Amino acid sequence: MQTGKASQPLIAIVTGASRGLGQALASILLGCDFIVVCAQRTPSKLAHRHVNARDAYLDLGDLQIIEQFSQRMRDELPYVDVLINNAAICPEDSGMQDGPPPWREVLNVNFFSQVEVTEGLMPLLESSPRHPRVINISSGDGELVFFSPEVQDLLRKVPKRRSVSHLRSVVSELLSESLERDQLSDQEHVYHVQPAYRLSKAALNAYTRTAAKRARICNSNVCFLSVCPGDIDTEMGDPHAVQVAPEEAAREMGYLLKVAQVCDTDKFLRHGQHLAW
Repeated sequence: MQTGKASQPLIAIVTGASRGLGQALASILLGCDFIVVCAQRTPSKLAHRHVNARDAYLDLGDLQIIEQFSQRMRDELPYVDVLINNAAICPEDSGMQDGPPPWREVLNVNFFSQVEVTEGLMPLLESSPRHPRVINISSGDGELVFFSPEVQDLLRKVPKRRSVSHLRSVVSELLSESLERDQLSDQEHVYHVQPAYRLSKAALNAYTRTAAKRARICNSNVCFLSVCPGDIDTEMGDPHAVQVAPEEAAREMGYLLKVAQVCDTDKFLRHGQHLAW
């Protein structure tokens, strides 16, 4: 069931593991002898098929449920080797309708809640006997080239503070002072369609960088990565792009799951290559 000492099984948590890329990544982990906690709102098929798969209820739209989930994991697990923040939303009308984009909904699920989950599980990640890692599933849509110079400058500077609370404050300010007044819908600061989704992924990338720099200062061995899996054949995939199956995308990311090896932290990756933030 596991490698190494019998008392130290490999343990991973994957959010949004009931379908698509999350389910495919959970399957890869199970094939590598991990115990996998599949965290999502609807039960995962994997929990019924594999003895090492466990379901745990998680709703990223509910802060209280996130806190309960993190507490349950801290109570039940000795440590976590891999956390994959995969769950996300991209409403069809996000930035592509006459009305304002759903800024608050998208930012809450794709950024703020991801941060809450990760921070709540940090004690478990830091207790790993291996080389633990947090893999944030991002997107090329979060590259800073899609933002105005003002937003680019803001999101580049934030990680240098190495403060997650400061990052939260910066994104909250963007949300409350700019987004809620719909100042970005005319592409003043976010270029192209789906501006709320793009900003959520750029903010998540900023968290990857902030947490990685904090880990270095604190002598923590937890690695933080942002990964763009490419265009995948899922409900959120771009129907006009050349898509790959979730299983293929997950297999390509398999090398990142080898926790016996030191991880190259603070990177934004696509197909194994470094992307510009």
